[in-house]
Amino acid sequence: MEFQRKINALWQAKAREEAQIRYRYFKEMQDLVVVRAAEIRKIEDFWPTTVQNHDGFRRLLTSRDLEVVQAIEDLGVDEWQSETGIETVKLTLELGENPIVATTCLWVQVSLPTVTSSGLLFHSPHSLSWLEEDSSSFAQTSFFRLFESTNTPLDSEERDGEAERVWELLQWVKTDLWEDPLKYFELSK
Repeated sequence: MEFQRKINALWQAKAREEAQIRYRYFKEMQDLVVVRAAEIRKIEDFWPTTVQNHDGFRRLLTSRDLEVVQAIEDLGVDEWQSETGIETVKLTLELGENPIVATTCLWVQVSLPTVTSSGLLFHSPHSLSWLEEDSSSFAQTSFFRLFESTNTPLDSEERDGEAERVWELLQWVKTDLWEDPLKYFELSK
């Protein structure tokens, strides 16, 4: 149907223009974000407090994940668009020394339909399974599984579904937590 094709073309054009506007403002904010990050680093336990005060984020964590959250020193979100129009979003966590996770810089990046991540190394005897053993929380799966390197082949439908799930999660972290983390930190005051 010709009308539907025209409608679809308009939806696609709208999405492209919205992405361009979003990225323009994101780029303009980058210098301010760097200054904010430097100021936040001066505040003791800023990110652990902020994450734990955020009710939605807390629901993503197992009770043992909270032990790793205590080590978060910085949380960053980056977003960009390639010259070919491929959108990418990346979540980075910098961890201080802790007895569970040995990796100090965790990241996960999505460029639909691809998800890449830093991988995780644990201090013995800990593991992702250990993080998920305690079922006294909302989450059954560790939030930190996002950062796991996987060599498991997925069929295209599984891969696309996983990439879309991670994309939506990172967009949610960006808009609901990272853009204004002070409102969640200040809940503890």
